[in-house]
Amino acid sequence: MINFNNLSIPFPIVDHMDVLIAILPLLIMVVAFIVVIGLVVWFAVTVLKKQKENNILLKKILKKLDSSYEKVE
Repeated sequence: MINFNNLSIPFPIVDHMDVLIAILPLLIMVVAFIVVIGLVVWFAVTVLKKQKENNILLKKILKKLDSSYEKVE
């Protein structure tokens, strides 16, 4: 059996295991929060890019319709 009290490690992990276990839920929440924020930003950027592409396409269609309308008059 290992006696952890005589080890020369300045801060043995075994003595602070309760602190690590107490901090673990906080770390999990922070990671989950960062993941959620990342997904929201990714979704927003994707939607904005798609809207920009749609606007460009609609402008091209409008120009073609305007030019064909002018020919009719």
